[in-house]
This record gives sequence, C-alpha cells and structure tokens, in this order.
Amino acid sequence: MSIRIEDLARPVEPIDPETPLDDAAHRLSTRPELPGLPVVFDGLVVGIVSREALLDLLARGNDSAGLRSANVTRVMHRDPFLVGMNERAVVAARRASQVAPDRLRAGIVAARGQACCGVVESGDLIRALSSENTAVTRTRALDRSQAGDLQERIRRMETERRDWLDMLGHELRTPLNALLGHAERLQTGEASEAEARSSAKAILGGCVALDSILTRLIGAGPGRGRRCAPGHGETLRLKTLAMDIQSLWAARAEEAGVRLKVTANGARHTDFTIDAAGLRQVVNNLVSNALKYAGGTAVCIHLELAGGASGRDLRVAVSDGGPGIADADKPRIFERQYRNRGACDTAGGQGLGLYLARETARALGGELTVGDAEGGGAVFRLRVPVRQADDTDRPRAMPALRRESLELGELLLVEDHAPSLALARSTLEAAGWQVDIAFNIAQAMRRAAHKPYQAIICDIHLPDGEGEELIAALREAGGPNGHTPVMALSADTSERRAEACRRAGFRLLAHKPLQGRQLVALLIDMILAAGQEPPAQRAG
Repeated sequence: MSIRIEDLARPVEPIDPETPLDDAAHRLSTRPELPGLPVVFDGLVVGIVSREALLDLLARGNDSAGLRSANVTRVMHRDPFLVGMNERAVVAARRASQVAPDRLRAGIVAARGQACCGVVESGDLIRALSSENTAVTRTRALDRSQAGDLQERIRRMETERRDWLDMLGHELRTPLNALLGHAERLQTGEASEAEARSSAKAILGGCVALDSILTRLIGAGPGRGRRCAPGHGETLRLKTLAMDIQSLWAARAEEAGVRLKVTANGARHTDFTIDAAGLRQVVNNLVSNALKYAGGTAVCIHLELAGGASGRDLRVAVSDGGPGIADADKPRIFERQYRNRGACDTAGGQGLGLYLARETARALGGELTVGDAEGGGAVFRLRVPVRQADDTDRPRAMPALRRESLELGELLLVEDHAPSLALARSTLEAAGWQVDIAFNIAQAMRRAAHKPYQAIICDIHLPDGEGEELIAALREAGGPNGHTPVMALSADTSERRAEACRRAGFRLLAHKPLQGRQLVALLIDMILAAGQEPPAQRAG
C-alpha cells in the first residue's frame, strides 16, 4: 500500500511573520518532534522557521532581550518546500531530490489546497521512500515467484494432458486393433457362417469392453492421477473369459500368422468378481504385445484361479516365442516409453502398453512381472486378487415379458444423429412399437401437439437446445403429452448430468451406447412404472 504525505505530516499551528523569536523558540521547545514552524500570512504559506536556524541565531546573539523580541522574519526561510497531503511519499521524495538540501533541512510544509496542515521531517520522507521501495522489491520478487509457480503448474498440466491423451489413444487402439481384424474378415465375405457369427459376437463384446475402458479412462483424466479410475465389480466365469479372449483376438492372430492358444484351469468355483474392464485392459495389452513380437510363433494365454475359499487370486500368463527380453532390459521394461532394445526396430510402438498394463494391474491390487518363456521368448505373469462370487453377485435372469401386460403403442424418438436414430428406430419397431421421429425440439413439439404418445425418447443435446428445454415445453404446453413419460439418452455418465435430468423431470436417464435389448427393456420398465403411479403423481 502506498504511503502518502498525510501519513507522515505532524500537525502544527502555523505562526505569522510578526511572531517574536522567543515565542517561536518556546513553541519548538514544547514540540521536540517538529523540525520547524510554518509561517503563514494572509492565508498563504510564506516561509518556515527551522529549529536549527532559530537555536543557532539565539546562541550567537548572547540571549539579548532585543534579539529575543525580534520577529521570526530574521530567521525565516522564504522558499519552503511544499507538498500536498494526498501526494504519495515516493513522488514527494522524487521532487525533493531535485531541490537544494537547505530547503529540506528547514522542514517540509504539508498543505491541503491553500491551508497549512503540518510539517514533514525530511528523515521521515526518506524512511517512507525506503520502506516503499522495499515493499515494491518484495512484491516484484513475489510476482516473479508466483509467475514461476504458475508456469510450472501450466507445464505440469500440459504434461498430464499429453500423457492422458497418449494413454487414451493407446488403450482404445489396442482393442480396436482386434475389432478391425473381425471387421475385415466380415468385409471380405469369405468367412463361413460360423466365423461370421463369431466375429459379430467378438465385435459386440469388444464394443462393450471399449465403453467400459472409456469410462475408466475418463475417470483418470488429466489432473486426477495417473492410474485408471476403478470400475465396478463384475462377475466373470473363467472359461467364458478365456473364450472371449480367443474370440476377440483370433482374427488379428490369423492375419499375423500366429497360432493363438487360450487355456483355463478350474472347473469348480470358477465364478469370481473383479473390475472386469480393468482386467480386460491388462490382458488385451499383454496379448497385443505378444502378437507384435511373436514373429510367426505361437502366443499362449493361460488362466487359472489359485488359493482357497479366501484370498483367491486370478493368475494369467501370456507367452510368445519371439526374441524375448534381455536381462538388462527386464528391470526397465515396465517404464513409460521404454522399448525393448532387441526388438524395437521392427515392432514399433510408443512404449506405453506394458507401462499402462502394470499401472492398471496395481490399481486392481495385483502385480505384473516378466520372465523367460520355456523354449525362448517372453512370458508376462499377472496376479490379481478376486472374490469368489456368491448368489448376490450373479446376474439374475430378466423375467420373460408378458406381452398381454403391456399394449405397445406409439413412441416419439427425438435424435439428431442419423445413424443412431435409424438403429434405435429399427430396434423399437422390431419390438412392436410404432415410431415417429424428430430431429430437433421444434419438430418434436409440432408432433407432440396433436398426437398422444406412450413414451418419448429424447437425446440430451439437440441442434436447437437441450433435452431439458423439450420436457419443460411439453409440461408447460399441457396437451396430449403434458404428462407422457420421457426417457433421456446421453453419453454423459456423470452424477451432475443424472441430477440435472432428475430435476428436469425425466423418468429415466439411459447412457449411450445402448444395445437394442437394453433399450427395449429400459423403455418397458419406464412405461410400466409410470402406468402404476396414481394420476396425481404422474401429473407431478
């Protein structure tokens, strides 16, 4: 904060030019802190009598009565240095440095307009200047320090952003690589009916896995830590997991000229609960890595459950017959962007797969290690704790829908993404509904104004507004769809979005991507639940 003259001025009653020297000396003796007395005539400051000059004159005059009765004009400095009360001390000091020193020794007169308010001792002005300069220096040093801290935070955030994008790209491309193999097999038209069904099943399962992986990776976005956010526990069966791995990677292995062999041990108690998305991330990275380095040899994946009723572990071993990993490389093989020196010239890659696999394994509470495979090549061993599934973990079969319990009517589907709209429409029509479509809120309102619908399905983000605006307009307009149940569709899985939909009045929020059977089941549940409510509640 800047120091001003009013902070330094010492209040004093000015004297007039006719004041006797003796009176001036007496006043100064009672105010030892004053450097001098301002002299005012006709309301104007005409001079200043300094303590130093007055005492010097009296000492030389041998204290004669005549000298003491003389007025102060004998010692008055007729050109005092004037400063304004609102003036900053640093500005006043800068001006003072340009005047003769004797003007400052007499004291500095502080005034507000034409009125004299006090005097300032030159030493006080110098000390104020020094204090302000010190404060400015500290502020500048602090600013430089804060600027440095800010630059470091920005650099760290940018590094985290790049790391996260690298991780996102790698973790999505790994299963996509397998899905592309199946898509290419289907595109050629050379696959048998059984192979086509197998590829379609693998693509469907891979897409579901990709959705789970994406949810985990978003939870581990920039600034949220390096490891993927933990997923929900899911019940898996060991042999089913083995078949899924075989199905997903078979086409890519065939294309690479690699024989893929997946085995599983444990016929009894093979249901277990684990973060399935995280487990698949690790295994997919290991299989992708093995196919990359196998060089036409076999890739073997072996799964088994070990341990007793408590403390069970899932153990996965992925081996290949490639060049293997030198002992010198093994301690660093899981480091970020470290690549096996013996194979990096031919295999390519960013050096992220094994790093991310171990990070995810540790997030699951397990560990990932590397060793030498029998007969040559490398073997990666994953160990993660699992919980034996009980009846509460196993998914319950959905009861068969009694068609007579629900008469299927007409639906309004509001979606601006043409491929999504076409797929949802065909799914709902195949289930037995009649479906009207709208691409935006305006079209939806025109259709809803004249025809009652059994339910409305609405995307959250539309070209002319948000889904919340549509439901508000429907409720305000009343009419045939004033209380029609509305389902929201959104790829936003956050709790904030869910809360916004609840407040807006949506009966249900369904997260994209949705499989056809999921969409039908959710829609039926919503319609049946709305039909069971009393009219007063439906009106709310």
